[in-house]
Amino acid sequence: MKHVFILGAGASREAGGPLMMDFFDRAEQIRKRTDVDQAAFDLVFRAIEELQVVHSKAALDINNIESVMTAFEMAALFGRLGSLTPSEVRGLRDAITTLVAQTVDELVCFNVVAATKAVQTFGVHTSLCNAVNDLLRSGERVSILSYNYDLGADFAIDVLDRPIDYGLASAPVGPMHIPLLKLHGSLAWRTPNAPDDMTISAIPVRQLGRTIAEHFGATQAKMPIRIRQHLPGRPVIVPPTWTKGPFYESIKQVWLRAADEKRG
Repeated sequence: MKHVFILGAGASREAGGPLMMDFFDRAEQIRKRTDVDQAAFDLVFRAIEELQVVHSKAALDINNIESVMTAFEMAALFGRLGSLTPSEVRGLRDAITTLVAQTVDELVCFNVVAATKAVQTFGVHTSLCNAVNDLLRSGERVSILSYNYDLGADFAIDVLDRPIDYGLASAPVGPMHIPLLKLHGSLAWRTPNAPDDMTISAIPVRQLGRTIAEHFGATQAKMPIRIRQHLPGRPVIVPPTWTKGPFYESIKQVWLRAADEKRG
């Protein structure tokens, strides 16, 4: 039999992750107390204020990050949003991507184990690891579909000492790989520096875990690991909209694999 686990934002809630409906409230909180990209956060919140006018005339939920990201995509298409300048409108996609990545990075917590130079999960992700392990030992097939940007599921699977198949065209896979299909991207996915190259590469979480553990130097419990301090470049954050932004061609393969996994 094949077993497919589907993870939404609630899977990371116990580890501190935001939900769709409280994402902006929690982003506002970390903007005031952490080292985030203030310019990007400011632009996003200014744009949301401009959406207040639209909100009074249309069915637009400006408290829901998916609705706001969709509105920003439409603003980019038309080239204007309220009193924002054309350059600010063009910068909305990058700004909301930065806000999403840094908010998740600041809020989702992990355990850092110095002795084994590893990052470990807790709560729901630990339960996921145990369930997947039991199924694999029974000879069952397992795959995971995730709508989350954080690395909770990634580090949970890494504990099983099995390689991860992200469904990316650039990564070869074998029979021991466990499919973890992240439909909206990941904090540990990166693209090349070339502006027109949207090829996605996944940083191995074990390698990342060692880097983070060496950075801390001692065991830490339930704390953010701030992935952006350990990886160069920008993470792949795919908007939860029909356009999928500039990552359409690269992420299409992941979505096709997800459809295959659900069909069995």
